Amino acid sequence: MLSHFPPTLRFKYDKWIRILVKEESEGKNQATHRSNNSVLRRNLELRISTNISSLWTGDHIECIGGMPVTVTLVDSQTNEEVNTGPEAFGKVEIVVIKAEAEDGRNEFECKLVSHNGGKKNVYVTKFPLRLLEGTVDLPKIWFMRERASMNMSNLRLQARFVDNFDGVHVKDAHTEPFLIKDIRDKDNRKHPIPSLDDGVWRLNKIDRQGPIKGRLINAGIKTVEDFIVHLFLRRQCLEEVTLIL
Repeated sequence: MLSHFPPTLRFKYDKWIRILVKEESEGKNQATHRSNNSVLRRNLELRISTNISSLWTGDHIECIGGMPVTVTLVDSQTNEEVNTGPEAFGKVEIVVIKAEAEDGRNEFECKLVSHNGGKKNVYVTKFPLRLLEGTVDLPKIWFMRERASMNMSNLRLQARFVDNFDGVHVKDAHTEPFLIKDIRDKDNRKHPIPSLDDGVWRLNKIDRQGPIKGRLINAGIKTVEDFIVHLFLRRQCLEEVTLIL
């Protein structure tokens, strides 16, 4: 067809056609590359045991019924466990987040404690784990008791995939909310029916760190039994010490 054109026009049209053919070819290659990337991309997700027992600081973190907390890698499309390939042996970290956190970024400031096989404990804010054939159980870990008293808090555990693999996206997982309470609150609770050998501060209106308890101790009234004996046999002495009867 171009042979019917004059040489000068033939050269221009030939160059123009070559450009069009090149652009068309590159466009198809890019579309094919995007299509291949879409096909090769894997969507995986972590799943974690959801029902954590409410606990005190110092208690082992475990599921209701005493079962260990388990993290599992699952294929999002097939819903099957992934137990082969490099992802099935990837690194995972466990962090503590506030129960109301929607994006998982609102981490709760606390330390998790575990044994490292020796005599010393390990204190971390992010607990590392490694999957073995797509699954791993959380070892014996617990919440550290801080110097300052911890307010009762509603929290979640979140499992995050740490390793990066080309073409693989792994979704985080988190437990249902659970309650964590400071063990000192348990130690300081009043007993509804205190035993005779309980400390005298277990009685109502006697604070464990208050002045009345100090005066009672100085008067030799250290237990509930001592208090009852004074109440019936030495009431006047008890009134002078406590100033509350």
